[in-house]
Formats: sequence, C-alpha cells, structure tokens
Amino acid sequence: SLEQAILAQRRRARLRAHGLRVMRILLEGVSLGSVKREMLASLVPALHPDDASALSGGAADFMFGLSTCGRQLVGEVHDSMKFLLQSIISDILSEPDTSGSHLVQAALHVFSLKYNAASFSMVVRLGIWGVLERILVSQIRRNESEKSAASAVALEFKGSQTSAWALLDLLSTFVISESKSLRSASLEPVFTILLKQLDAIARTLQARRREERPELFVPVLPQEALIETGGAIGDQMSRRTAMKVESVTAFGLE
Repeated sequence: SLEQAILAQRRRARLRAHGLRVMRILLEGVSLGSVKREMLASLVPALHPDDASALSGGAADFMFGLSTCGRQLVGEVHDSMKFLLQSIISDILSEPDTSGSHLVQAALHVFSLKYNAASFSMVVRLGIWGVLERILVSQIRRNESEKSAASAVALEFKGSQTSAWALLDLLSTFVISESKSLRSASLEPVFTILLKQLDAIARTLQARRREERPELFVPVLPQEALIETGGAIGDQMSRRTAMKVESVTAFGLE
C-alpha cells in the first residue's frame, strides 16, 4: 500500500543517515591509511540501489529512493553526507602528500556522485575546488623536484592526479549542463585551476630549458614592472594577466 511504501522510504532514510554518520565516526577513529582506503572503497558501491548499478560505472545517488520520506529525513541524510565529506576533506584531502596516492584516490571517488543543485552547492561550500587545485598543481611541482617523472613516487601520485582530473571533469560537466539552475555557480574556479596548472607547467619547462639552453632563456618581467590598473578589481586582473603572460612566454621557449 501507499502507507507501507512511505514507511519503507522513511526507514531507508533513517538507516542511510545513520550509516553515513557511523562511517564518519569510524574514519575519524582509524589511523591506518590502508584501513581508511578499504572503508571508502566500500562506501560508493553501498550507495547504489543494487549490484548491477554499482558495477555499471555510473555515479551514485546518495538520495536515491528518498523522494517521499519527508523534508526532515531528507535533511538528515543530506547533513550526514555533508559532515562525512567534510571529514574526508579535512582528514585526508587537505594533505594529499601525507595521506598517500591510494587513499587520496579512494577519497576523491566518494565525491563522484550524481549531483543536483543542492548537493553540488554543498561540495562547493566544503571547498572541493581548492582540493582539486592543490592535488593537480602539487603533482607538477613534485615531478620537477624529483627530476624524474618515471620515478616510483611520481608514478604512484599520477593515479591521484588522474582521479582529480576525472572529478574536475564531472563537476565541470554538471555546471555546464545545469547552467540555468546554477545561476550563482560558474566555471571560474575551473579556469583558475587550469591557469595555475598552465603556470606550473610553464615554470617547469622554463627551468628545464634554462638548464639545457641558457642562451635561449628570456626572463619574464618582474611583478613591479607590470601596469597596474588600481583598485581591488584591477589588482585581480593584473595578477591574472601576469600569470597568462608568464605562461605564454615560457611555453614559447619550449
């Protein structure tokens, strides 16, 4: 009956909210990275309605089957997921080098959800753009500092970079596809990440070419030589312009 169906959804909502809270408590109480990785790896399949859906490769919807359980229970599930993701960011993704590539990959996979406007706004407020920027830019700098992209450590962290790129693509695609309902959202954080990636790559190539062919090195104008337009907006535009000029100059050398 309809009443039984509604009761079943409410029971499902309570169990899901409780399960997400328990997962957060367990993650915060465990110190071994390998244990955390296995726990996170089991979370995403558990969010799917059945095994076929879990094995299909599609994104999980943590609100699946809760459409008629009531606003209060929907809020409880949403808050439980929010606190879990917040814990993952602060405990694992805030220091990806310390956490290790395999744990970072498992943590990023948890964010590969089937988003709507509410869940997307949630992960943006939690700082997912900053997390992706930190992982993607640090990988380039790590490769340069180790002087060998084929080293064991560099190859290991390429996995976390690939996961970060996949999540960035998922979030960017959602913003583009839902641009009408996400008026306050934009692709500016994505552009910022790409510009910083380009800048980091350019600096790496610049340093490499300086060592190989110092006679071809063309220095970039210092910051004080740039034209300032004045004001907060002008300063922000100048910084972006400087980043683009440095990147294009360095790539031109290569």
